[in-house]
Amino acid sequence: MTTNATRRLLRDLAAHGAGPGKRYPAELRAKVTEAAHARVEAGESLRSVAADIGVRFDTLQRWCQGAGPVAKPRAMRAVEIVAEAPTRGLTVVTPNGLRVECGSVEDAVALLRALA
Repeated sequence: MTTNATRRLLRDLAAHGAGPGKRYPAELRAKVTEAAHARVEAGESLRSVAADIGVRFDTLQRWCQGAGPVAKPRAMRAVEIVAEAPTRGLTVVTPNGLRVECGSVEDAVALLRALA
């Protein structure tokens, strides 16, 4: 997402120059973190913001942490804990999270072979 504000940041960052260990002025860091906070609030990930403006993710994350939380904490929601229903037979859970309740080991083997 390249907005006018992002273009200005890109211009300011380019004018400063880049390089390992090169320090950015506090004013420029403040502009970057303000823009990052706004974009994260709008739903973007901090990683995508860093890629968009050309600042390393870990650098942007460190700057933003110094300026306070990047995103608002998510609201807590009430949940109800219920006892798990008893299953009949065998339950297979694959590494990618697929959960299948099978009648027998043979059914599970046939299913996994069919999925392979």
